[in-house]
Amino acid sequence: MKRTIIIFFLYILISSCTDKREKIGEDIYLKIVQYKKNNGHLPDKLNDIGVEEKMEGPIYYQNQTDSTFIIYYGGRLGESMVFDPLTKEWKSDRQ
Repeated sequence: MKRTIIIFFLYILISSCTDKREKIGEDIYLKIVQYKKNNGHLPDKLNDIGVEEKMEGPIYYQNQTDSTFIIYYGGRLGESMVFDPLTKEWKSDRQ
């Protein structure tokens, strides 16, 4: 019983951390869209939209082409969660 309670609380802790990163990523997405609307091109880095970029994240941004980009964060070991701007949903990079 004690083990089940510990596992439950660990699950809640991990889930709440994931939800926070997804919310941050979605806010960044909106800032990127607004930046493109105002400037005619995507930002080169998160600093261009007023978001401090850190090596440890929690969210990462990468231009892919002049009009496409990805926003992602580290999930489970060896997995990243990527925000799809078309569907506005988070997906595992392992799908």
